Amino acid sequence: MEQLITTPVKPPEMVLGKLAPYFLIGFIDMVVSVAMAVFLFEVPLHGNVLVLSVISSVFLFGAMGLGIVISIVAKSQLVASQIAMVATFLPAFLLSGFMFAISNMPVPLQAFSRIIPARYL
Repeated sequence: MEQLITTPVKPPEMVLGKLAPYFLIGFIDMVVSVAMAVFLFEVPLHGNVLVLSVISSVFLFGAMGLGIVISIVAKSQLVASQIAMVATFLPAFLLSGFMFAISNMPVPLQAFSRIIPARYL
């Protein structure tokens, strides 16, 4: 930590340096997932690939931004992982339509699921 403080790196550069590798890994994961869906499972890809890339980039930046906010708020790594699980994974998993059909959910949960980005991506 002392070596990091003594470097001439500005805070925005440090945040960008933290985000860039994870963004690249997430984007490569998205490309591999889409390629497997199209070529391995023969799922037709209707629509514009550029739009998919832009929307995925926005989703990745939002997810990473939320991760940074959680890491700032949390006092330890254990607390941060627990907050991240409750704040992101569980709502996305349960309310995105992956686990349960959205049409079968109670109306208040259907309305709440509209603010979950995983529902759309």
